[in-house]
Amino acid sequence: MPIFSLPMALFGLLSLPTLAGIYWLRNRYRKRTVSSLMLWHSVTPAKEGGTRVNRLQTPLLFLLELLVLLLLVLAATGPRMLISSSRLPVIVVLDDSFSMLAGGDESPRRAAIESIRRRLETGRYTMRFITAGDEARVISDDVTDPDEAEALLANWRCQSPRGSLPRGISLALEVGGEIARILLVTDHPPAENAAIGERVQWHAFGKSTSNIGFVGASRTTRKDDQMCLFEIVNFSDSPTTAELKLEWLVDGADPAPIGSPLKLKLRADEKRDLFIPVTPSIGTIRASLGDDALDTDNQVVLLRQEPRAVRVSLGLNDSQLTRHIQHVIRVIPGIEIVTTKADLLITDAEKLPTLNEHAATWTSQLISEDPTSAYIGPFVVDHAHPLTTGFSLEGLVWAAGNANEMSGGNHRSLLAAGNVTLLDVRMDDVERHHIRMRYRLDASTLHASNVWPVLFFNLVDWRRAHLPGVEHPNLRVGESVIINLTAGGKALSITQPDGQSREQPLAGRRLRIPAEQPGIASVKIVEDDSPFKSPEWQYAANLLDGNESNLRSAGAVEVGDWSNAKALRWSYQSVAWSMGLLAAVMLALHLMFMARRSSRTDGGGGVS
Repeated sequence: MPIFSLPMALFGLLSLPTLAGIYWLRNRYRKRTVSSLMLWHSVTPAKEGGTRVNRLQTPLLFLLELLVLLLLVLAATGPRMLISSSRLPVIVVLDDSFSMLAGGDESPRRAAIESIRRRLETGRYTMRFITAGDEARVISDDVTDPDEAEALLANWRCQSPRGSLPRGISLALEVGGEIARILLVTDHPPAENAAIGERVQWHAFGKSTSNIGFVGASRTTRKDDQMCLFEIVNFSDSPTTAELKLEWLVDGADPAPIGSPLKLKLRADEKRDLFIPVTPSIGTIRASLGDDALDTDNQVVLLRQEPRAVRVSLGLNDSQLTRHIQHVIRVIPGIEIVTTKADLLITDAEKLPTLNEHAATWTSQLISEDPTSAYIGPFVVDHAHPLTTGFSLEGLVWAAGNANEMSGGNHRSLLAAGNVTLLDVRMDDVERHHIRMRYRLDASTLHASNVWPVLFFNLVDWRRAHLPGVEHPNLRVGESVIINLTAGGKALSITQPDGQSREQPLAGRRLRIPAEQPGIASVKIVEDDSPFKSPEWQYAANLLDGNESNLRSAGAVEVGDWSNAKALRWSYQSVAWSMGLLAAVMLALHLMFMARRSSRTDGGGGVS
């Protein structure tokens, strides 16, 4: 089917009825017999035109003139035909959010795959696919075969907490260049003020429906008990009832129910926060709701929050300083006092002990110097550091010496009085932190204030956050799990919830790994091909997002077209030249017939 670049030129078709009118309005004449044509040689017989209406006559010349006018008008419109050997380049942006799974077998994802397959079966397109989740990613090269495309789209799992469609479009524009068209596949219509653009086609396959789902879940430890928090929302315009069921997942055994199912009566748009205590001995917990339009947000998995005790060693010589520090350390929860293999060493020794490179010991050194100066402010505090959180030194006296310069090198000053550094920290080559605190107990009031326990609580809590293992085992898909590692090992083995494993080279002792799939993943340090002496850690990720669980804004719509002129010029070939050539041939025939007719008229004996 031809595409006209200049459709306004079709107004030239008005010349066709004009030509027909000339042939339609012809003179009726009388035949006259004369004795000689000598005086009529130079007179051209006037047959065409006139004011009297007669029956339309369609001699061959009329048909040629009509065809020439038609061809010239069509050529002026700039007709273009799709090149038989070319395909239109299309970049398909796939909404990777989990709401695309609503409806099960009739989900927007399934409908989108079928639509893409039908487009490819026409043989007019070549497609490249981009998934738009938290990040936009190209997942394929150019594809023309429908079966190959469907196999590639099996990797489109729709397991992101949200779909970043603007990022997907930006990447598509970058990948496709100036000529490619963009097909945006999602489950909701565009916003009313959204600018689609002439190269983008927005195709939504969703269906507005009610839904109930989890939008939040966590598990915390309080003394000897653990508490589970569940946030459940009824995304509906009418009241409904749901059933919350808790199960204990035990390896190699069927799930064991925890208590009786809880009946929930939820009003329209109601959000319910449920706090449910569980015993710490219960390991992995699965919470589930009944089936509805979207099953993905009807289940969450929570791992046990293991207690993380910090092993603290006190290497103090000053008896009064020992008493003040012990008094604070003993009331901080989650501490184990040890003499060897400490996570944190608090000492007032002038020289720190030599640490093995594989040791994970942090040091906190209290330095008592002479001469001593007492400072009452103003103090310069780095409140962005976790060690100084909650500091307020107003009205306190901090006495310290200034014999040795503490700053310089890779030290970071956390607290200073003028140009005198009172508290700083540095990190060594194996990422252990070493804190230095310049303090004189006999001339200070800090240890008698509430800032003293805050200081040591921050120190212990900061160290706890860097203990080996997973910092927060329960998180949302799209967040990053923080894993603290011990020394040694060459790589980290990561097993995803779907069973696929990969290795990531180690770089430092603190890694951030994005949680890309819902379910339970495990990590382990490996050295070469043998497991390193390290436990296997786990973390659980859940799909939790209220915007995606709310399906009432979903819908089916197709907005936008692909009228980009550059794309048309690239994909279609002009056929105006062929019409112009054919019109020239018709004109040549017209002139030939006119010449033959003229010669016959010149040799005749009269005028008819």
